[in-house]
Amino acid sequence: MLGIEFKEGTPEAKKLIDFLQDEMGAKNIRFPETSGIGVKPVSKEGTERLVRAAIQYALDNNRKSVTLVHKGNIMKFY
Repeated sequence: MLGIEFKEGTPEAKKLIDFLQDEMGAKNIRFPETSGIGVKPVSKEGTERLVRAAIQYALDNNRKSVTLVHKGNIMKFY
């Protein structure tokens, strides 16, 4: 899955960190001077497509089950 990433120490990373802190009130960015930033867009449609593909794979390959794992602290909203 592709995302939007900025290497630590770049002007782009600093600009995004400044925006997150100043405009969005994000006060929990530890070590902002040495932090890289990644934005991973997650959509309902993409999630549904992934689940359907997993189920189809299981059916096509005679698998008995599909395991879905949820990691709630990664993305709270979509």
